Amino acid sequence: MAGRTTRRRYLVTAVGAGITGLAGCTGGGTDEGTRGTATSPTESPDSSGSVDGEWPMYRADAANTGTLDTTGPTESVTEQWRFDLDELVWSAPAVVDSTVYIGCDDENLYALDARSGSEQWRFEADNRVQSAPAVADGTVYVGSDDDNLYAIDADTGNEQWSFDTSESVKMAPAVADDTVYVGVGNISAESGVMYAIDATTGDKRWQFETDKVLHTSPAVADGTLYFGTGVSGGEDHKLYALDGATGDMEWTYSGAGAFSYPVVVDGTVYVAVDELVAGLVAIDASTGEETESYGPDVRANSKLVVGAGYIYVTNGETLLAVPEDEYSAEWEFETGGNIWGGLLLVDGTLYFGSIDGSLYAVDAESGTQQWAYETGDSHRVTPAVVDGTVYVGGHDGAVYALSEQ
Repeated sequence: MAGRTTRRRYLVTAVGAGITGLAGCTGGGTDEGTRGTATSPTESPDSSGSVDGEWPMYRADAANTGTLDTTGPTESVTEQWRFDLDELVWSAPAVVDSTVYIGCDDENLYALDARSGSEQWRFEADNRVQSAPAVADGTVYVGSDDDNLYAIDADTGNEQWSFDTSESVKMAPAVADDTVYVGVGNISAESGVMYAIDATTGDKRWQFETDKVLHTSPAVADGTLYFGTGVSGGEDHKLYALDGATGDMEWTYSGAGAFSYPVVVDGTVYVAVDELVAGLVAIDASTGEETESYGPDVRANSKLVVGAGYIYVTNGETLLAVPEDEYSAEWEFETGGNIWGGLLLVDGTLYFGSIDGSLYAVDAESGTQQWAYETGDSHRVTPAVVDGTVYVGGHDGAVYALSEQ
């Protein structure tokens, strides 16, 4: 439903609120007490100027490419600031106009100054905010476990509209062509719904119902929407391609895409196949025909990124580099635990987290570790990389900004 009045509040932090030395300071107060605190382990970060570049949505863009034209840290990093919360952070951050947007299990979406970590505002939902936000044209789109997708003014935190999905919205929305695409799944009913919502008004444009569960965020490229469905332990995984404007089905591909988000690059959809076969496939984005298959026995929930002539893919605690014109991996990189969050490729470096408690940067050409930053708790969240800084949330209940200086 669009434009309904709610009791939700947006809370604006005073301009003077910032970071003051080791002890930190309050990120913003409310009549219910303070939930977030921004701290710096060194001197106060410079909050002047701006952060060049943007990371507007989950895995960088609507096509799920996981790569943008920006820079990231390649040598040992230090904590520029940390924003401490009382609950888990499952949400991947978006960074636009020098602001970090990120959700938390404390039922809030936060807007933080990307330079200092100070809180600008928070938006209170009625349940956990585990969905990654997407930012487009001055609006933040984010889902909540309260069964709503929200459109929120990026500057003020005001609710513009909400859309009732009737199920928890855990997956990240994708925004393209003035449309917000978001999927929900019902595990007990083994069903799902993909919605297309007018980005301005919040009105439903169409919905597409599936007979299996949606588990991952969709990809949008050249007017077509791609997403997968399936049940854990089953062999009936299916990848769908729908017309983004009408919701009409263009094609389906059986046996792939249920737990591995689709990545669309140069007219090809890359995805991991189902749990009983294992491997990777490349599919023509226009026809749905398989154009290539790759040999590594990777899990159905493997994370992918494509670039520099390679398909980089996770498999449990291992990262593999598979040349696009070969069948097997050229190199492997081992971590101490499953690589749970998404995989990013920025300026020749791969960034990802592991449940071993570390965030990693690995050279994309050689597979050598450039740095690892340990927070003491598992990293299950996809980071964002903008202008030499990595932004990421953790299961220790904190949001981090990491850079070389």
